[in-house]
Amino acid sequence: QFLPLGVVTCSAALSACERGEQWQRAMYLLARMRVSGPRPNVISVNAAMSACERGQQWPLALHLFEELGKSGPRPDTISHNVAMSALGKGAHWADAMQLLRDLPARRLRPSSASYSIASNF
Repeated sequence: QFLPLGVVTCSAALSACERGEQWQRAMYLLARMRVSGPRPNVISVNAAMSACERGQQWPLALHLFEELGKSGPRPDTISHNVAMSALGKGAHWADAMQLLRDLPARRLRPSSASYSIASNF
């Protein structure tokens, strides 16, 4: 018999997918979490976004970003950073810079990573 997985365990698995650029596995796990639980938190979704972005699936990473806050947890600075990086990979630099400018209006503070990502455009 299997023990139910917690969100921390699932987030760790998603982070492993991120590091291994296994975006398909990350998306599968995220989908399973949404159906069977545990409910994904922002860390889980960020890891799945990052796995997609690193796996050159930037449109999918942006799709996950757009879903945040609608049907899931509220995006944080890391969510925005991953989305900015994905937009940059898609050559949508103006949109990436707009995300950076939008952070204060969303009551989020840009991190040093935010500025580092923006400096690559």
